[in-house]
Amino acid sequence: MLIWEVEGTKPLTPDQSQSRALDQQQKQIRLRKKQLALGKARDREHKLAAQVTSLASKTT
Repeated sequence: MLIWEVEGTKPLTPDQSQSRALDQQQKQIRLRKKQLALGKARDREHKLAAQVTSLASKTT
């Protein structure tokens, strides 16, 4: 008896496994885009903070 018969799950067909692989890829791409957007926002925040600090030091 095969393991999947015992567990009650059948192996995926090639179409199903390809579909799952594509889903995983798309999920990773979405995650990467979010990470990039967060990184850009963080960079902007740091630049603005540096500008504020330099302006504050010039006015005092």
